[in-house]
Amino acid sequence: GSASYMEEEFGHKPTDEEIHTLVMSWYNSQTDAAILSGFAYKGAPVWLSVANQYNYKAAYDLAVQTGGETLPVTFKFGSDEQPEYYTFTQLDELKDFYTKAVGFIQKVLAEGWKKKDKFKLDLYRIE
Repeated sequence: GSASYMEEEFGHKPTDEEIHTLVMSWYNSQTDAAILSGFAYKGAPVWLSVANQYNYKAAYDLAVQTGGETLPVTFKFGSDEQPEYYTFTQLDELKDFYTKAVGFIQKVLAEGWKKKDKFKLDLYRIE
């Protein structure tokens, strides 16, 4: 069955802790991948790398603090192969983008936590 596959991979019968660690890191990488490439704004894919998240937050915070004086601000969406440049001229529009991006990240994280919690329960239900 599926257990023998795991045994081969570990070279010994894995402990619950080893299975748990393996699955959690897999869930984490799935969550990271979904955050990175799963969001789109007005039809343009938005690459939510940690660096980009930081840049979007900095631009948003600055625009809010200055009442929009730092606008317009242009972000590069899409991919390096197919870049799409988007210029925010209004604070409301930038706020809309930033709120949706943050909401998306929180939703993906929450789904990841749910899956991980469910797995933990399943793991201890086996015996």
